[in-house]
Amino acid sequence: DMAELYVGPQMKLFRVHKELLCKKIPYVRKMFQGGFQEAQQNSATFSEDTEEAFDLLMGWIYTDSV
Repeated sequence: DMAELYVGPQMKLFRVHKELLCKKIPYVRKMFQGGFQEAQQNSATFSEDTEEAFDLLMGWIYTDSV
């Protein structure tokens, strides 16, 4: 199952394996496994974060290194 994350002012789309994302980041796990809107829509918006930061985060999520 993939989650859609929209990042930065340009709303760049990152598609991420939700199970892996939730396993690595407790904050995101609560968003996607709780009664929040993100869980219902299977997407989240991080408009104040940068695409570069999310590129690094995705690298860490998938490879365990930055």
